[in-house]
Amino acid sequence: MQNVPSWSYTALAQFENCPRQYWLAKVSKQLPFVETEAIKDGNTQHAFLENRLTKKEPLPEHLQRVEPLFTLLERGVQAGKIKDVQAELEFVFDRDLKMIHVYGQRSPKPFFMKGAWLRAKFDLLVLKDDKTALITDWKFGKFRPAADQLELFAGIAFKALPALEMVKTSFSYPRLNQVKNMTFFRQGAEEAEDVSGKSEADIWGEWLGRVQRLDDAYSANNWPCRPSGLCGYCDASPKQCPHSKK
Repeated sequence: MQNVPSWSYTALAQFENCPRQYWLAKVSKQLPFVETEAIKDGNTQHAFLENRLTKKEPLPEHLQRVEPLFTLLERGVQAGKIKDVQAELEFVFDRDLKMIHVYGQRSPKPFFMKGAWLRAKFDLLVLKDDKTALITDWKFGKFRPAADQLELFAGIAFKALPALEMVKTSFSYPRLNQVKNMTFFRQGAEEAEDVSGKSEADIWGEWLGRVQRLDDAYSANNWPCRPSGLCGYCDASPKQCPHSKK
């Protein structure tokens, strides 16, 4: 995979939804990033949650249902029952899936390090001990839990922290009071409700296969349109895409 400059879950999802849109946004740069009101709102809510954990700033009223979780985490750390708690933690890997920064590094920001190939951020990471981790991703839109993103979270955690044996991943929707959980074991497990049967090797086998298709697109410079119900949300003009709704 020598052609893909770098990727993240969001970038790969954009490519899989429509290669032409990916090319316009990431390769030719004809579609500049636009911070929508939904993105602005999500960033604001994430900042509230991060500041509660890192600066002890009170949560606004609409996020008070999350307060018991933070209180529980603080008590766990104080009692020595939780090893570490981190908010908005970046992970960056090179093309060999080796982490190129120190765990917990904040400066310089890992995302901008030379050689960064895979980039990911955990909204909340809780290490109960060396073998067990909890990853929470805060969501503020409609309830659309994408199980594959939870798989990638687990795969990244296993790569970053070699002693981990179990990772519990969660989508948490504070406004909707809804949660989607999925637990993964490094060596795999019997599949059950909220427990994936995929091992770390299974997860990376699938994800690297998906990234390979992106690499093939770069190699062939082939970026076909993939019309769908999402076309109405795309900023491509009729000159850029025949399926444009502009």
